[in-house]
Amino acid sequence: MRVLRAAFTIRPVCALLIPAVVACGCTTMRVVQRPAAPGTTDPPASAVETVRAGDQVRVTLRDGRQFRFQVLAVDNTGIVAVDHSRYDTADILRLERKSFSGAKTAILVAAGVATFVLVMYAVALASLAGNF
Repeated sequence: MRVLRAAFTIRPVCALLIPAVVACGCTTMRVVQRPAAPGTTDPPASAVETVRAGDQVRVTLRDGRQFRFQVLAVDNTGIVAVDHSRYDTADILRLERKSFSGAKTAILVAAGVATFVLVMYAVALASLAGNF
């Protein structure tokens, strides 16, 4: 009877924690900026064109400053943030976009399930030993 009571106490906690942990780890920043052609300093415009309004991006400028923001608009000369800051294509050294990461999600889900199973096993052992 103790095992069942303990299991019903832990289940709601795990049911809340596992989805919260999984939701946090499902994205990653991926570079969309291809290197400039040899002998040029201008980044290719096609990298900027892969970014769309609403995307979360991180921009590294030629002077080393980094900015993370949500994209409001994109045109062939640059990117506009939701705060209306403009980042010209010629000034962008590196461009990263937040995107879904299937590998991270799978690892996180597997770790969550394994943790849940281990906790339930420990609770069952403790109950059977009379320590819980």
